[in-house]
Amino acid sequence: MNKLRNQSPARPKKVLEINVSDVAFGGDGIAREDGKVIFIEHAVAGERVEVELLQDKKRFARARVLRYLEPAVDAVPAFCKVFGSCGGCNWQHVPYAKQLEWKSNFIKSALFKNARLELDHDIEVLGSDDLKNYRNRIKLKARVNSKQRLEFGFFARSSHVPVFIDHCPIADVAVNAFLSELKTFSFTKPFQWQGDVEVQALAQGKRLLHFTPEFPKEALSQLRKHFPDDEIEAKDTLLFEEAEGLSYATQTGQFQQVNVKGNRFLRKWIKDKIESIGASSVLDLFCGSGNLSLQLLNGKRRVWGLELAGKAIDTAQINLKENDLSGGTYRLGPVSELFQIFEDLPKELDCIITDPPRQGMDDSLEEVLKLRPKHILSVSCDPNTFARDLKGMLDQGYVLKEIFGIDFFPHTYHVETIAHLSRV
Repeated sequence: MNKLRNQSPARPKKVLEINVSDVAFGGDGIAREDGKVIFIEHAVAGERVEVELLQDKKRFARARVLRYLEPAVDAVPAFCKVFGSCGGCNWQHVPYAKQLEWKSNFIKSALFKNARLELDHDIEVLGSDDLKNYRNRIKLKARVNSKQRLEFGFFARSSHVPVFIDHCPIADVAVNAFLSELKTFSFTKPFQWQGDVEVQALAQGKRLLHFTPEFPKEALSQLRKHFPDDEIEAKDTLLFEEAEGLSYATQTGQFQQVNVKGNRFLRKWIKDKIESIGASSVLDLFCGSGNLSLQLLNGKRRVWGLELAGKAIDTAQINLKENDLSGGTYRLGPVSELFQIFEDLPKELDCIITDPPRQGMDDSLEEVLKLRPKHILSVSCDPNTFARDLKGMLDQGYVLKEIFGIDFFPHTYHVETIAHLSRV
């Protein structure tokens, strides 16, 4: 009893009314109070909010919104009925031109902070053709309810509580149609299951369904019988896309870019750049299933592809065979073992394409630059790790020839950074 009496009472958290002046990569709003930067979850520039400080450090603080007091003057109506509670989209209420401006600033700020590179011009971010229905794959929280039907949703903001949905406005029309059909299907025997479900639109009108953890076998059989034209936990390689005379395969659970039109633009830029620089030897790092480099195999050019995911490399091999392509070698392994994996790599390459995961090149950059490529085409989903890797390239005598962004994910803070560097 005495011990409890001697404990200091919990200090009440500080509450502020504050104007949000900027946004940070990651989606937080930025405000300033008495010279301190405050990062605010789920707030955007132009809003006035009442916040509670969650973390108060000497140089910065973190806060959450208690109330939205005033909207941004240029705010637009959100088009999703669960926006604000669902943790998916950040910026449906922000004009699209403003979203692109912020994404441009993310890249430019990262270059200055992590590469000490200050550009005297804005960085163009190419907008998405589609602001709705642009995702051909979504991953949802799901469960079988008391009516023995599937229900789906996303986690609520800053929570592990799902917000259940009927459809997702940024998902492909075919994905939403499949969700509607799945929600009305009833299993014949009662059982319990909850986990993740991935729904993907494939080529030729097919849909792919993948459960994690494993879905009961009898329930899978019922789904396959009811949806005979779709791929329910498919074991075989599937046709993902047909474009520019090539067929691109995929497998259940394999990563693919979700914005098809944006990805096709990126492919075209890569191909045009390779042809304009006259590259005849190309190394594709973090190559996946050959998304960017299959198109480069014209019978004369030599391409090596390296990837860490075994399933993707299996698919790359299938892509080579199904498209009857020669001159390409795709292998599994880390960049640190590059020279052991590819014994026939030339001492100097014409070009390296690099599309690493979010953490960037890390220590592998030094190994790659030993090949002294004449050109580097860099694709990155994180401006900060891109800028860090860019500094390493600049320090080794490379010159930045071109840089821009592509918006694969409207209404979120995500942005792809694309760059061309050449050796002096």
